[in-house]
Amino acid sequence: MFSIRKSGLAVMLAAAIVGGFVAGTIINGPSATVQAQTTGATNNPHHLPPKLRILFFAARHLRTANRILHRGKPIYGGHRAAAMKLIAQARAELKEAAEFATGRH
Repeated sequence: MFSIRKSGLAVMLAAAIVGGFVAGTIINGPSATVQAQTTGATNNPHHLPPKLRILFFAARHLRTANRILHRGKPIYGGHRAAAMKLIAQARAELKEAAEFATGRH
């Protein structure tokens, strides 16, 4: 039961991040540049347009979550691995969202 709760929490976290991005995109409208966000060419995300900043920080949190899960032991009945796959999916969605927001889709 404990493992199911942890994997559910990871799914809810990923859904909240993606949901926050979608809300930010709807509110902020399209932007002109995504190069720095998609390539990681900047260490200062504050130079990015607001909606790309949201994506940058969401991607950063997902990378952190993935690193933490990767260091864990495989003792969660496959739920840890499933959460890591969901994080990879969420990161791919963030990249596609950035491309869409800048008209590069």
